[in-house]
Amino acid sequence: MNQTWSKWRDEIIETISTADMKTEPFCHFFIEPFLPNDMYVEMDQYWPNDEYFWGQCDIADRPLDHENANLKRVMILDDAAGFSGSPQA
Repeated sequence: MNQTWSKWRDEIIETISTADMKTEPFCHFFIEPFLPNDMYVEMDQYWPNDEYFWGQCDIADRPLDHENANLKRVMILDDAAGFSGSPQA
């Protein structure tokens, strides 16, 4: 593992281990900021364009019953070949 990934991993572990976790009244938690800033900048630079993401209804084998299904977006990696090779416009 290269030094950058090791540094990011260590920062994320530190963030999680020192976060004030409150599980009430919800069964989930929110940590902000979660990712190291330099990692976020890198991800943002190389993140694929919206055209590579599909709504769940668009790719489902059968109609989905809930109206918010397309709020969750997925990417089919075969549709985005080479997406991480260069920054996206």
